[in-house]
Amino acid sequence: MRYLAADSETGGLDQNTHSILTLYLAVLDEKFNVVSELDLKIKPDDGAPYIVTGEALAINRIDLAKHDKEASTVTDAATKIYYFLKKESSEGTDKLMFLGHNVSFDEGFILSQLIKKKVWNLFVSYHKVDTVPVAQFLKLQGKIPKQTPLNLEKLAVALGIRVNRENLHTARGDTLLCVEVLKAMLSL
Repeated sequence: MRYLAADSETGGLDQNTHSILTLYLAVLDEKFNVVSELDLKIKPDDGAPYIVTGEALAINRIDLAKHDKEASTVTDAATKIYYFLKKESSEGTDKLMFLGHNVSFDEGFILSQLIKKKVWNLFVSYHKVDTVPVAQFLKLQGKIPKQTPLNLEKLAVALGIRVNRENLHTARGDTLLCVEVLKAMLSL
C-alpha cells in the first residue's frame, strides 16, 4: 500500500470561491516514508485575480506579489498533478490512499479547482486516512487527553512532536507534520 499525503494553502475556506495557492503532494511507502513529492505554488489562469481573505493570508503568510512570480497557473498545475498521480499510481493499477489532516477540505479544493473527480478516482482510492477522526477515536479511548484540540499543531504537541512554527501553515510543512502525527498515533 502506498499513500498520497497532501495539504493545501488557500485564500479562504470556500472551495468554490477562494483561490488554491499551494499544494504539496507526497507519495509515501507502507512505512510512511516519502518516496516522491510534488510541491506547487498556484495562481489563477490568464491573469485572473486571486480571491483571498486577509485572514487566510495572515495565517499562511503568503505574499501574493512574490507568489505570483513563482507560481504555475491552475492549468499547468493540474497537468503536473495529473502526470504525477499517473506515474506514482502505475497508471492507476496501484491506487494511492489519500492521507491528511481534515482530508475532505484539501480534496474539496483539489477536485473543485484542479482535477475532475473522475480523473482523480483513476489514480486515488476512495479509501482515506484522516488524522482528525483517528485523533477523536484516540481521545475516546483515553490515549490522548480529552481536552486536546484537534488542530494539527496542538495535536502534534500533545503527542510530543516538536513543531517548527516556520513550517506551520505551509502545504509541505503541514503535510510532513501530519505524517509525523499519524506515526505517533500508530505507536500509542
